This record gives sequence, structure tokens and C-alpha cells, in this order.
Amino acid sequence: ETEILPTINRTLVSYCHRGIAALHGVNETKVCLCPPNYFGARCQRQNQRISLTLQFIWRNLTSTHVIFQAIIMLIDEYGHVTPN
Repeated sequence: ETEILPTINRTLVSYCHRGIAALHGVNETKVCLCPPNYFGARCQRQNQRISLTLQFIWRNLTSTHVIFQAIIMLIDEYGHVTPN
């Protein structure tokens, strides 16, 4: 009984930085399947994602008129504030 073992192409493993490499078409062109957090031809760029979790615990039940204001500014690597 003959067992066929697939071989792993080491150049394909390291081709995509954070994704999975695949061969596409007749010419077997290398393409990268990137996870949601990364993009680019070789998954070399990271998406900018921010998560914010707020939790309010009420200790005093007699005061129900409370107003909150949150100001969130996104600043890029050059120190510029991004527009809303």
C-alpha cells in the first residue's frame, strides 16, 4: 500500500508575513490570503483597530440624572489628529 505524503514548500510558508500563501491559476502565481487584521500584497500591513470598553457601576441610586461626555481623538504616527 503506497501512502502519498504532501510536501511543504518552504518558500511558500515564509512568503506571506501574516497570511497563508496559495498558488493561483495556470502559472501558479503566489497570492496571499490575509487575516482580517492585515492587508497588502504579502499581508505586510496591519489594519488600525481600536477597541474601547466602558463599564459604569452605579453606587448611588438616589441620583439618576448623570450626563457623560466622551471625547475620542485618533492620532496617527505623524501626530496628526484624524478627522471625524
